[in-house]
This record gives sequence, structure tokens and C-alpha cells, in this order.
Amino acid sequence: RSVLHTSVINQYKKSSLSFEFYSENDMKNQSLLQDLDPNQKQFLSIQQAQATALFYPAATETAFNNNEILYIKKDTLIDNTFFTYYQHSTEPDTNQTYRLSFSSTGKGNYILDKSTMNGRVFKWIAPINEVPQGTYEPVIVLIPPQKHQIFSSRFETYLSKNTKANIEWTMSNKDENTFSDFNNKNMTGFAMRASIIHLHPLTDTGHYLKSGITYEWINPNFKAPERIRDVEFERNWNLQQSTYNHDEFWVQSFIELHKYNKINIGLQSEMLKQDRLQLGFRNSVHLKAQHKNTFISTGSSLLNSKLNNTQTMFFRNETRIEKRLAQLTPGIHELIEMNEFKTNSALTNGHQFQQLKIYLRNNDTAQTGVKIFYQNRVDHVPDMYRFSRISAAHTGGIDINHAFNTKHKINLTTALRKLIQTVDSSTAQTNENKLLLQLNHLIDIKNGL
Repeated sequence: RSVLHTSVINQYKKSSLSFEFYSENDMKNQSLLQDLDPNQKQFLSIQQAQATALFYPAATETAFNNNEILYIKKDTLIDNTFFTYYQHSTEPDTNQTYRLSFSSTGKGNYILDKSTMNGRVFKWIAPINEVPQGTYEPVIVLIPPQKHQIFSSRFETYLSKNTKANIEWTMSNKDENTFSDFNNKNMTGFAMRASIIHLHPLTDTGHYLKSGITYEWINPNFKAPERIRDVEFERNWNLQQSTYNHDEFWVQSFIELHKYNKINIGLQSEMLKQDRLQLGFRNSVHLKAQHKNTFISTGSSLLNSKLNNTQTMFFRNETRIEKRLAQLTPGIHELIEMNEFKTNSALTNGHQFQQLKIYLRNNDTAQTGVKIFYQNRVDHVPDMYRFSRISAAHTGGIDINHAFNTKHKINLTTALRKLIQTVDSSTAQTNENKLLLQLNHLIDIKNGL
């Protein structure tokens, strides 16, 4: 495999222009994952160019050997349908014997029959109404060599002293089967991102407003070398999948009030559209503030979206308050989520919970950190047109951290959890009491060995 990465940056007085190119190419004749024979290469050359994994027949003729799992080929007629299949053989036979490799394909015509000293034995099961009844097939998975190229250009400029704008255009070219030229028209994709950010000083004491707007477009054929979205992106937008099968448009606008190291208040509005299938609007507000020895952090978000005939609403709030005293720091942490999926006014999916945690810990400057906590959580599940309470959990415990030095740390957490099943729940969950114990020991030896 060859990897190439190069970039060029042109810096001007108030702006900059940069270009970047990335290429990752698997060698056809020196694959990292598999050694392909000429027949397998010919097989790959007639497959789809976008195929990432292909099933190839894995039956090899061989002489009978008592120390191997071997099969013979047989024919049968079921409901006027002719089938050819492989059957395990333990006796020398005049028929040709075969060495097989089986792979799980999800739906297949073979099942795992038994395990012997020589390996696993698979058995053929006749399909019913042309529907396979097993999960295995006598095939191996071929992974074709791939080529992935990314070219991007970015222009950034200051429109004024406190206003900055940038635009980035990226093109990707991903060939997932370089042996094939069949149906390779959708290998090239594009993405674009543009934004403007403005800072507006309010006073000489450090107060200022920060505002901005960002527009992103992703073509369904665009393939990034790594994940470009936050890990919570799909969950925040109630997306059912993380692949881009349609053009995606994402607009974000925000305004924030800052005071250096003291306060941060922000409002954000977003719109996400995936062609004609998904349309969502998400608004959020956050506050981070410090007054003397009191710290407050809170944030709320509300999503309203539509996916085909399903309406979704996702509300989330998280609040944390701490008061630092001479030796100790008491705190409270609250988390609330209500996520509902509705079709024709009926709840078809979703969840709801409220979680409250109170704790008391010693200050961060201590070599040994101790935190005592109590947590209460109440969960609800969809029940036709409303949420019904399913359980309440009470957890109390202690968390101890000790740092012998920067390379030697130990953490011990012990907690008692009591789960109470509510009366109106229709699930089979039962009450339980559990003692949880977790020990983590971290030692860094010889620069991370």
C-alpha cells in the first residue's frame, strides 16, 4: 500500500489559500490482506467497482485424507427443483472429494452440524420456497484492492478587523475495487463548507459578542478518509443511519456572549436536510459561568424533525453546579432526555429519563481524590400515545483516585444499585439489588509500553 500526503499554503496579508492532496492506494499484486490467485483476480474484474467484500466459491478438489474435513458433491430433486450440494464424507469414495471453506453470509444453505478433532462440519439444509434456511455458504470473502484520493482547497480571509470568512471545497475519488471497471461512474464525490465569524467588542472589560453562520453540503458519493461528524451526530438528529445516500445540507448559526474566563452564554439554530427524506430543525442554548467559587454549566437542545411519515421530537437538558469550599466541593448534576417518534400521533419509538446525581468530593489539588455520590434515575418507555414509567434506579457509592506519580495511577469505584420495577410497566424486568466494584490500575512503563 502506498500513502501520499502533500499540502501547499500561500499566505497573504489578510488571507490565505491552501491546497491539500491525500492518496491511499492498495497494490494489485501485493495485497496486504490476501494473496489473490489469477482466477480470483479475474472474478474481481467482472464485479461492481463499488463492492468492498465479495463471496468467492471455496471448493478445491483433493484426494481423500482421514485427517481432513472433506465433502462430496451430491444431487437431489425436491418439489421438482434440482439441487446440487456438498455432503460431509468420512469414507473413501469413488466420487471426487472436496476441501471447503465456509463463511457466514447471513442467509445460506448450510448450518453448523458438529465439531470434530479435525474441525467443524457443515450440513446442507434444503431451502423452503426458495428461501435459504441456513447461515453459511462454501465461499470465502475476497477483499479487493482499493484506491482513495482526496483533493481539497481552502480560502480564508479577513473581511474586516473582527470578521473572518472561509470556504473549503473538497473532492473525493474512491475506487473500492481497482480490478474492475464495471459501473464505476459514482466514484467521485464533492463536499463544500463556508462560514463567516464576527467578533464584536462590547466594553473594555473583556465583554464581546461572537456570532457566525456555517453552511455545509455533502454529495452522497463523497467519501472521507475518516469520520467527519461528531460521534453524537446521528443521535442528536435522530438519524437512522450514518451513511450518506442523499445530498446533505447543514446550516448552523450562533451568537455568544463572552467574558474572558468568567461567562459564556450562547444560542444556536441549525437546519439539516437530507434530500427529500429528512428535514430537521435543532435549537440549543448553553451557559457557563463562574462567580467567586461557584461554577454553573447548563445546556438545553430541542430537535423537531420529519423522516417520511414519522415526526420526531428530542429534548435534552444537562446541568451541573459546583461550589468550591476550603477543603471540599459539593455538586449536583442533572440530565433529562425525552425522545419521541410519532406516526399518525402514536408513539412508535423513543425513550425518556430523568437522572439526578449529588456528590461531595475533595478538591482537585489533593493527590488522592475521593468522591461520595448518590444518583437517582427514572426511565419511561413509549406506550401508545404517552410514555409510561418503567423503572426507578437508586445508586450510591464512593469513587477513589490515587496518583502515585504521573505514570502510576489507580482508581477504585464501588456502588450499591437498587432497581425498582414500577407497577405500570409491561416488561419482564424485575427488581434487583447489585453491588458494583470496578478497579482500574494504570502504569506507564518505558514511554507507554
